[in-house]
Amino acid sequence: MRRDHDPVRGSGIPPLGLAATALAFMVAALLLALATRVVIPALNPRVEVEPIILWFASASVVVFAPLLLIAYSLLRQEAAIAQPDLWPELWRVRLRFRPMTKTGWMWSVAALVLVGLLSGGTLAVLRLLWGDVDPHPAFMAPIDSGRYWILAAWVPFWVLNVVGEELLWRGVLLPRQEVAFGRWAWLANGVGWLFFHVSFGATIRTWFNGAGTHGSAL
Repeated sequence: MRRDHDPVRGSGIPPLGLAATALAFMVAALLLALATRVVIPALNPRVEVEPIILWFASASVVVFAPLLLIAYSLLRQEAAIAQPDLWPELWRVRLRFRPMTKTGWMWSVAALVLVGLLSGGTLAVLRLLWGDVDPHPAFMAPIDSGRYWILAAWVPFWVLNVVGEELLWRGVLLPRQEVAFGRWAWLANGVGWLFFHVSFGATIRTWFNGAGTHGSAL
């Protein structure tokens, strides 16, 4: 089995090929579908809280906490096979906690601008074709006056969301994909990440149905 050098472990990172990549993101997509298609619709008529709070709670328990546990288990397994005494350092290296270079900042800013332009352009085309298209699921209604308290509830969810996803996608899977796919690892990771979010809801399906209205994902 081909392995790449790991500066912490020394013995190498196990590769993650196409089949394993597809399986990993498929499991995550199923968890997200479970939260949005089953858990939230089941709780919504029974619990008198904001739908977005149901999203925070269900996604935290059903999606992001499991992703974090999977990432922890995979890294723990790697450390056990190689050098257990370097386990704490493995987290720092795999998450790439190091100062960004000038080139890194330039790429990050350029990518952020490009994503914003592409997102806005895509939404503009969809609204031109089908009218007032809302890109958000029904339970993510805009936060208006008198509901800003939701932002406080969003903060811990955001931390779990970012840590749960980034640790698994970029900290655990991407280095393994770099061994298997080389310079194209980012593409395999990005396509998988896209597939994970397509399962998020029926809003995208509503676009293609030409409904042109606030599509309900539930």
